Amino acid sequence: MRVLKSLIFYFLLIQGPNVLAFDSEPLIYEVEANETSLEEVARINHDGIKNRYPKIEDYIEKLKEWNPHLKNLNKIFMGTEVYVDYPYSPNTGHAWAPKIFWAARPTQPRYSLFGFMTTSAGTFTEKVSTVTVTSKQNSPITVGFGGNYPFDDARIWSLNSSFYISYLTGQTTNRAEEVSIDPEVGLNLYLQYAFPGNPLYSIYSGVDVERFSTFNTDDLITGASIDTRTQLLSFATVGFNKIFMPFGKPFLFKASYSFGVSGSSDASGKEFTGDKYMLYLSYKIFSQVMIHALFKHHSLSGPTELAITRYGAGIGWSFR
Repeated sequence: MRVLKSLIFYFLLIQGPNVLAFDSEPLIYEVEANETSLEEVARINHDGIKNRYPKIEDYIEKLKEWNPHLKNLNKIFMGTEVYVDYPYSPNTGHAWAPKIFWAARPTQPRYSLFGFMTTSAGTFTEKVSTVTVTSKQNSPITVGFGGNYPFDDARIWSLNSSFYISYLTGQTTNRAEEVSIDPEVGLNLYLQYAFPGNPLYSIYSGVDVERFSTFNTDDLITGASIDTRTQLLSFATVGFNKIFMPFGKPFLFKASYSFGVSGSSDASGKEFTGDKYMLYLSYKIFSQVMIHALFKHHSLSGPTELAITRYGAGIGWSFR
């Protein structure tokens, strides 16, 4: 019995420091740049572990050991989780840890989800014959959700979609009347391609569907009471994304052009068709929080010549 107690004592004496050192949650670094390398991850996180690994070369070797899930150490893509400290459970012996830990670790879902809230101001300018009528449709709040699904770990091809609903207040400046307006609803679905040689740049194409309200402007000039009409428009869209890293945080710039492929209205013969373009800029202020601004312009033809200009700003967040 005395021999057994001695063996247990020496085992705890040897293993104790390791257990005490690693009894907290493993430190994980989530890649924020569109693409980076293990060497860059080591450089960013070395200061916090320099007391144990003074040489960055030794730290890089440990990162390789702790992250067997990384297939290409020179191309680690946005959203990848990298263990930057000893990642294993203190109850698992080091010799067995890599095999047990990574086998037990659940596979991370490839998709990502996000939400956003925006406030915006919209101006509607309509021409009928020689008469021009200007109206406002402002949105105190727009709420939206979306997702991204890469088809492979390299994130070359991906599917993107988002949905939004806007609460609106309306007024025609010619009559200064407040008008009740149904919420605006939008949905899009895009196929995106990121260039392997320049992963900070990507292009996309897909469809946009928008349901919004217009005023019966062509009837107003003859003395009719103000009313709204529901318009449903579908667009084919092409665009590009560009990520900038001026302060070590990603700025995302998007520009797109959409041409109308169909239009309908709840008022017979009052539908619009046309095109639109949009500019969008977002800045990640935290790992999962961003702020954004947008500009959107429609040029539509129907019962009137209608130009819609909208400016907006808001906040967004990613769920994972």
